[in-house]
Parts: sequence; C-alpha cells; structure tokens
Amino acid sequence: MEAIDTNMDRMCVLLRKTLAWLAQVEVVPLTYVGENRGRAATRRRPLLEFAYQASGVETEVRAGEAVARSRPGTFMVLNAHFGNEARPAGPWSYWCLSLDVSDADEMKGVGDRPFVWGVHLGESEMLAGRYRRLERVREGRDALQTIRLKVVVMELLLAIHDQLPGPKSAGLSGSRAVEEAILCMHRDFRQHDLSLADIARASGLSVAHFGRLFRRETGRTPMKYLARHRIERARELLKLTDLRVGEAGFAVGFTDRLHFSRVFRHYVGVSPRAFREGLQEDGVGTP
Repeated sequence: MEAIDTNMDRMCVLLRKTLAWLAQVEVVPLTYVGENRGRAATRRRPLLEFAYQASGVETEVRAGEAVARSRPGTFMVLNAHFGNEARPAGPWSYWCLSLDVSDADEMKGVGDRPFVWGVHLGESEMLAGRYRRLERVREGRDALQTIRLKVVVMELLLAIHDQLPGPKSAGLSGSRAVEEAILCMHRDFRQHDLSLADIARASGLSVAHFGRLFRRETGRTPMKYLARHRIERARELLKLTDLRVGEAGFAVGFTDRLHFSRVFRHYVGVSPRAFREGLQEDGVGTP
C-alpha cells in the first residue's frame, strides 16, 4: 500500500503535464465533477481523476491493484483505466474531477498501470469551494460556457499544484525537463524571438539532448509544439476578439503575416481569414 506524501514529485509532474495539455485544447474533456458522500467508483475508462477528501472517515482508495489511504484533507491523483473505487465505513465528503485522456497524445502513459497518489494538504474550504464552483459552471449554458469551464478547471488544478509542499523544480531529468520546457513555451509563446536554445535552457539540458528527449516523449519537435500552441491561441483570438489577422498572429509570436497564414492553414486546414468567416457564417461572433 502506498503511503501518503511519497509521490510528491510524480504528482507535480503530472499536474504540470495536465495543465500544459489543457492550455492547448479548445474544449476541456471533463466527464464528471461532483461530491460523493457514499461509495465512490469509476468503471474502467481512460480517465485521469483528481480527488479531494473534504471531511469524514479515513478510507482506502483503490485503482486496480494500487491502494492508498485517504483522510480529511487528502488530495489524490488516480487513473480509472483499470477501474477504481472507495468504500468508506462512515460519512465522508469526497470531491472528484474526471478528465478523458483517450485522445490526448500529451498524456500517453497515464493508463499504462494503475496508480493512486496522495498528499495531505489539510482540510481546506477553499479547495472544496473550487470543486463546488466547477460543478456550478459545468451546469451553466451561456455563450462563454466552454471558456469558463476551461478557466475554472485550470484554476482548480493550479491551486492544488501551488499548495503541494516541498520543492517542485530541483534536479530536473527526463519527463520533468520536458514539463519545464512546455511551461516555458506556454508562458513565453508571445515572445517573437523565443528560440530552441531558450526553451532548452528552461529544461536544464543541452539543445541536442533536449531535442531528442522532447521528440521521444511528445512525438514532435519543440518548435512544432510551439507553433501548434501559438496557432491554438490565435484561433481563440480570432474567435473572441476583433483583432485583424496580422494582429492576431503578432499577438501570439509571429512577426510575418504570410508566415502566420501558412502555419495556420497547415494546422487548421483553412486560412485565418477563412476560419473567421466560417465562424461568422455559423453565427459565432466576437463579444
């Protein structure tokens, strides 16, 4: 049985990987968020789950053959690829957020084996309140629902990440170095001169070593990853603002409008102008 607080580094890495992935997607693949007051169980599905026990009895949580114990104030990360469940012997409050990772190349490996990782953060009405807020937002039906949901999911995971005790950046190696590089790209993508050397520096590796490692773990080169991220941000700007095409490209790190249009067409299949015109035809306008 795994003890609480023994998987800190792995939890930090997985949280960062999840945040980097969610920053790229247009729609967060949220399958469930809610509070369990009795037995909690998820059938075998390609889900990554983030759970928080707000109160109640100490309980054993299982994911396949992996087992850990939870008590009030425990935050847990677990997968559902092999099924998971908890059978409390008394009252408890167990909040859970489930994300479908089946189509996420960035999350490959999450379902290779069952796991339950936990850390005791202490009883926090703030964290429970963030789960409640997410539950309310998910039930909303306004024009900005997709964006609101993405923001609130990421705020919750960021709040948890920031509460994890201990160092989160020392001794980078392997996947951890790739996560630091992804965070760098998501933070600095607007910088027109962001280079491969800059990104490799954030990972703590040489350019050559970093390039090989990044491609092996993500399936693409760092600069192609950066280009795709910039285009996803440009799509959002073209949807939600009245910026001109060239202005949208400049805002996400492109200095040449023609180059921006070529890269946009490569990833989206149409030019930026055609993309925006298609939104208008579908009745999706800027606020």
